[in-house]
Amino acid sequence: MQFWLIPFSNEYKYISSKEEKISKKFNSKKGAIYRFSRGYLRLCLSKVLGISSKDIPILSLPGQPPILPNKFGYISMSHSKNSLLLGWSLKRIGVDVENTGRNINLTRLLKSKWFKDEIKKIRDIDEKNLKLEILKIWVMKEALIKSHFGSIIEDYDKWIIDFDNLIAKHNKLNINRYVVNDRIKDWTIGLAYEESIEYKSTLVEIL
Repeated sequence: MQFWLIPFSNEYKYISSKEEKISKKFNSKKGAIYRFSRGYLRLCLSKVLGISSKDIPILSLPGQPPILPNKFGYISMSHSKNSLLLGWSLKRIGVDVENTGRNINLTRLLKSKWFKDEIKKIRDIDEKNLKLEILKIWVMKEALIKSHFGSIIEDYDKWIIDFDNLIAKHNKLNINRYVVNDRIKDWTIGLAYEESIEYKSTLVEIL
């Protein structure tokens, strides 16, 4: 299991000709994000799989998360305003990243259904730390949802996190994941995975 956090830049890596064509279907901003993310995904996977980035069989369709044939493992990706987070594992995995400086409407979020199960734990925190706590919960839930290709609307409140033991259970699908949150520089990241591996910050490589 490995993760990579990459600040956005103008340095692009190799992508396939098919991916080049797909990138041109987007506007300039989304096309750049697509090219950057797929290029670094290939580069990072080449390190763990030991094969050329050109030979990695990524299925990468517009509007869908990239996937690998089963024998190559599982991948997940997320991008925020200025960074890209990638994850790879032999078993199912999900990742999410947010910049800690992101503006969020605390009053609106706390009244929404999204945090009804966690509100008792965070209601007495001061505003600054409350924002960070909400972002922490959000990225963990997003990572959990991505780990089974779910949706925010259908699955957000179905995932129940045991914050003491860092284990989560989907109360409808009856599936479990390990889940962690980490703060790296100006980013907060959520990681959800099936592998029984103790998380260490060294598992996240910053490129």
